[in-house]
Amino acid sequence: MRALLLGGLALAALLAVGSASAQPSSPTPAPGRRRRWLLLGDSLAQGLEDGLRKRAEQSGDELRAVTANGTRAADWSGETFGELVAALRPQRVLVVLGANDAASPDASSFARAARDMAETAKRAGAILVWVDPPPLPPRLVGAGAVREALRRSVPFVVPSQDATGGRAADGVHFTPAGYDAWAGQIWTAVSRILSGP
Repeated sequence: MRALLLGGLALAALLAVGSASAQPSSPTPAPGRRRRWLLLGDSLAQGLEDGLRKRAEQSGDELRAVTANGTRAADWSGETFGELVAALRPQRVLVVLGANDAASPDASSFARAARDMAETAKRAGAILVWVDPPPLPPRLVGAGAVREALRRSVPFVVPSQDATGGRAADGVHFTPAGYDAWAGQIWTAVSRILSGP
């Protein structure tokens, strides 16, 4: 069922851009052109979408989001992710996944999926930045393993351990104000990461 849902999301993205070429995009747009961002992820990404889009637009960039509740990194990696990157041709990919993966203490499939997505983005000429899960409730026993797997698998990771304000009652999600504050932290960190030392 989940594969069908993600396949439908990928098809919708393909239809939205028409017959997009699969040619790699340049990681740096020509002067005067908007940078294309792809936000990909789970329900946390859905909550961050408005705040990140606002900041992208303020920077003169364009952000598209493809998200699905309850998804894990392995749900997106492989063909689904490759098709999205080929269709949308982003220069930057911002991934918000890992909270659902943290329900398991074994992060090996998460690490494989993260590495696959980073390599796919690189082959397409895009830079992938992964947002580390925020502090999670103790019942999500694999949060530490997910964070460690990210650091070993993906070149650019935005830490989210300071994203603690404005949490929802479940301890995982955020209030609208909390999501907006976290989006600001993410955008600042991404800008710093991508500007170099």
